[in-house]
Amino acid sequence: FISSPGEQSSLIGHHYGNPTNHFWSCLHESGLTTRRLRPKEDGLLPEEFSIGLMSPRCTNLVGRPTVKERELSKSEQVAGVQDLLQKIGQYRPRMVCFVGLGIADIFKSQLVNQKTGGKSRRTKATNGLQSYKMVHSDGRETVFFAVPSTSGRVVRYQASDRNPSLIL
Repeated sequence: FISSPGEQSSLIGHHYGNPTNHFWSCLHESGLTTRRLRPKEDGLLPEEFSIGLMSPRCTNLVGRPTVKERELSKSEQVAGVQDLLQKIGQYRPRMVCFVGLGIADIFKSQLVNQKTGGKSRRTKATNGLQSYKMVHSDGRETVFFAVPSTSGRVVRYQASDRNPSLIL
C-alpha cells in the first residue's frame, strides 16, 4: 500500500494512525485480514497476512507528513516516483495498491512521461486495476491498483469505493 503519511501516523509511528482513517476497517471488510487491526498492529501484516508494509519509507510516496495530501507539492511527489520504482524493483511485490487517486495520478503521469520522453498528455489513474505493470528481470510481474484515499477528511467517497475487494 502506497500513500502519503498523515501527521497522526507520523506522531504514533504507525500507518493510517488517525482514528478517522478508514484503512483498517476497509482492509478487514475486503477480506484481506481475518480481523480489524489497529494501527499499532501494522507490523503484523507481512507475516500474518502476506501484505507488505515493509517500512514507512517503503510505503510512502513522500516522507513528509501532512494533514492533507494537497499540502504536498507536485515536485515533492514527482521526486518520490523514481525512488518508489527502485523499491518496487528491489522487493518485487505481486501488487502495489495506491491509497489515494492523487498519488496514483502522479505515479502514472511520471511513467507515461518516462515512456514518451516528457511529451505526454495528462493521464488520470482510475479506481481499480491500472493499465500498466512492471515486469522484473526474473519474469515476475507487479500489477498496480488504486483506491480512493481512506482519510476521514475525504468525504467524496463511500467505504464501498475505498474497499479493494469490491473492485477486484
